[in-house]
Amino acid sequence: MATKTRYIGFSVGPSVQAAEIDDDAITLAKMAAGTAGNILTFDASGDPAAVATGTANQVLTSNGAGAAPTFQAASAGALEKVETITVSGSAVTSVSFTGLDIDSDGLYEVRCEWLCGATGCYLYLYVNGDTTASNYNHQQIEANTTTVSAARTNSPIIANTDANDRATVDIIAMLDPSDYFRAITMSCEKVAVSTRLRYGSVVKSGTTANITQIDIYSTTASQIEVGSRFTLFKRAM
Repeated sequence: MATKTRYIGFSVGPSVQAAEIDDDAITLAKMAAGTAGNILTFDASGDPAAVATGTANQVLTSNGAGAAPTFQAASAGALEKVETITVSGSAVTSVSFTGLDIDSDGLYEVRCEWLCGATGCYLYLYVNGDTTASNYNHQQIEANTTTVSAARTNSPIIANTDANDRATVDIIAMLDPSDYFRAITMSCEKVAVSTRLRYGSVVKSGTTANITQIDIYSTTASQIEVGSRFTLFKRAM
């Protein structure tokens, strides 16, 4: 068996060959200090190099074969999580996302996991604190195990379920080029022993300069039960 020669404590002296270093012998403590957030890579010559730390919310991006990756701004269309609200302690009537700016953020997507309380009811979608249902219009296609139907109401319905049942809801909210608020919604609702699908839209009457708040309400008080979860994402256009 070949003998490995080890040189200890030399500042100058014989060069150490790769074969003389045991596998897994170089610990983190033996590596040269670097910059917090940098990532090791290899440059175009195959030599070790560091990827410079990016700024907040940038993503590591490939620059193609033969080039080191870099941190860059996320491409338009990428979802970025903003906030998750999980109901705890006791049931609530509403959940609100505040401090928003759709003019800067592009559009919002909300993913809802709704656990309904002891009274079946609807979930409504409001914006900017305007909770007057008649200021919104809603259209939908609904399908259950036997029928498909369409409906239109003067309200901002996004989901409906029975007592102690649940629904998952996906909402895409935006302003159109004329500054009208529009939302596309899709829900999968547990109703007794069957499942119901609902595809719909919500439009607010009158123009809206910006979206700074998104509110989700149960139409009966305290029917958003503990464990319900609502996650807001923003997506650059």
